Amino acid sequence: FPRVTTAAYLFYNCSSLHNLAYVSNWFVDSIYLTNMSYAFASCSGLQSLYGISGWKLSSLSNITYMFGNCINLFDISDLYAWGPYMTNLKNMGAAFYHCDSLTSTISLQSWSPSITAIDSTFYYCIRLTDLKGLRNFDTSNITSMQYTFRRCESLPSLDGLESWDTSSVTILESTFEYCNSLTDISALYSWDVSS
Repeated sequence: FPRVTTAAYLFYNCSSLHNLAYVSNWFVDSIYLTNMSYAFASCSGLQSLYGISGWKLSSLSNITYMFGNCINLFDISDLYAWGPYMTNLKNMGAAFYHCDSLTSTISLQSWSPSITAIDSTFYYCIRLTDLKGLRNFDTSNITSMQYTFRRCESLPSLDGLESWDTSSVTILESTFEYCNSLTDISALYSWDVSS
């Protein structure tokens, strides 16, 4: 769909959907598609994103709650291929909210977006154990990190956040609240929170 401008709520609340393989042949090569908010939200049957790696979304700017409440989603490896197309991404608010089964962000290591909104992005990712895939994010325009990693209860360290530019951040409310396994916060040593 080369001229589609929004795919918001595309499969919203399709709680019995288990497989995206049937959309792998969709011709998604769009300079017009900017909004995929809630596209797969509450697809609680999804365990993998296999089938969407070939989508080329060069203008995508909004993935708010895109995978929110996908409580069984653990394999996001198909998102690695999206890396070259994520340069216009701005809003990631609650994108992976309540992805209870997600353990790693490493598939996002190819992404280098210039984010402006990241509130609640990984809120309640209770099995998440690493943030290393977030190392290349440009966070210089973020003003709020409210609830970004709240209730990441299995996270032992913040490795991956050491290069984040937090100089514009004014809200850090509950950013790491209830990260009960967190023992190493050395990645925050060079954060500028003077704002």
